[in-house]
Amino acid sequence: MKRLLWADVAARRRMIAGLAVGTAVFVIALASIEAIGGLSDVGRQAFGEAPPALSALAGSRSGFDVFTPLGLLAFAFNHPFFLALSLAIGVAIGTAAIAGDVETGRAQLWYTRPVPRHLILRGRLVFWLLAQICVVLAGVAGGVLASLLSESLGTAGAEVAIRAGVQFLPLALFIGALSFAVSAFAPTRARALGRTLGIAFLAYLANFVSLLWSTAEPLRWITPFGYYDPLGVVQGIRWGDAIVLSAAAAVLVLIAHAGLARRDLA
Repeated sequence: MKRLLWADVAARRRMIAGLAVGTAVFVIALASIEAIGGLSDVGRQAFGEAPPALSALAGSRSGFDVFTPLGLLAFAFNHPFFLALSLAIGVAIGTAAIAGDVETGRAQLWYTRPVPRHLILRGRLVFWLLAQICVVLAGVAGGVLASLLSESLGTAGAEVAIRAGVQFLPLALFIGALSFAVSAFAPTRARALGRTLGIAFLAYLANFVSLLWSTAEPLRWITPFGYYDPLGVVQGIRWGDAIVLSAAAAVLVLIAHAGLARRDLA
């Protein structure tokens, strides 16, 4: 398993480094907008308060004003660009772990050896978990650095960045685990990727609609994004939501194990 783990590291180290750097730079850039251009004052003069669409884009259910230095920093952890960068690692590794191996024929070399299939899958899961944590930590480091360089953020900003990373990680684990579960039943990596991205997009859209339209508010309970309020971390971590997403991710990992155990590798 160590050889497989190191092989994955060698194959994906550049991708992990690129995503980590990109995530950190993006958080620094968005968090620094307030210090550079006073976006909160401009936005408040233009809108009075954050328009509903912007609040929905920020994923805010706490009612915290996004047109503040801390609000902008927290918003960085739910911006679509941040989500794309930070969740890409889990989707890439998860969809390639099973469906990709079967499609390329590698599964017939690895999974048919006198080693239980689940041990190989667990090696892939460990690699994904370490890579995902690395990318999230890069985003947190970017937020902390931006806070240290900004008088408007300061120590409070560093604390918000750390809490945002802790609150975001369960969501990232859920999407990554979803990729593994879908990959266990998909015939090819392309289909696993398409299905995973489709589910994630519909889940994000459902949460966005539930934030804009009160009638659709119950949709939040069937989407993982409904259990993630980035602006809420300004006031504190919502441990209940984090536990729900972590438990759901664990169930998806079990589904991936069950799917691999029954899968035809030919």
